[in-house]
Amino acid sequence: ESKRLAKVVTASALGNILEWFDFGVFAYFASEIGASFFPPSDAASSLMQAFAVFGGAFFIRPLGGVLFGILGDTYGRKTALTVSVIMMGASTFLMGCLPTYRDVGVWAPLL
Repeated sequence: ESKRLAKVVTASALGNILEWFDFGVFAYFASEIGASFFPPSDAASSLMQAFAVFGGAFFIRPLGGVLFGILGDTYGRKTALTVSVIMMGASTFLMGCLPTYRDVGVWAPLL
């Protein structure tokens, strides 16, 4: 029982670390993200828009907690953790594949 608890705590800690790493990377590259996905005419405005997207993630977290809590109760915590980590990694990868504002204009921030 003690080994199982240690495994669950370790997996939860690693998932949490990965989530905060993802937030940290976004914050670190916010100026580049703002310049790439928002109109580059005003650098300060582009940066503020990037941080608004970053802040939006914190408002969505409680909704994710509810949804993944239900998923964890229904299918198990391991499944919920695995799905959430895969979704975070996939969304980060897909964001890197998005076209820039220079390529598609106003569609860039909407995608």
